Amino acid sequence: MERNDEKVWDKLLTIAMKDGIITEEEEKVLGTILKSMEEFQSALKKAKEDNILTPAEEKELLHLREQIWEKAYTVAKEDKNISIDEHQLLIKLARLLSSLKIE
Repeated sequence: MERNDEKVWDKLLTIAMKDGIITEEEEKVLGTILKSMEEFQSALKKAKEDNILTPAEEKELLHLREQIWEKAYTVAKEDKNISIDEHQLLIKLARLLSSLKIE
C-alpha cells in the first residue's frame, strides 16, 4: 500500500512536470519539501512505535506538517520572486498537506 506522503510527492512531481521542465527554483522547493516530509514521516513512525499517539506527539506532528509548507514557502521566496510554477506547487502542497493523516 502506498503511503500518504508518497501520494503527495507524486502529485507534486506531476505539477512540477506539467510544463516539461523542473527549474532550479522548483528543484530547491521540491528538495525542501522532500526533506521536510522525511522528517515528518520519521516522527510519525516514532510516535506510532507504541501504538499510542499522545497529545504531545500529535502536537509535534501537526507542527512538523505545518513546517513542510512554511519551509517550502521560505525557499520559494528566497529570490524575492515566487514564480508561477512555484506558486502552483505551494497551492497544491497546502491542499495535499491538509489531507495528510496524523494517526
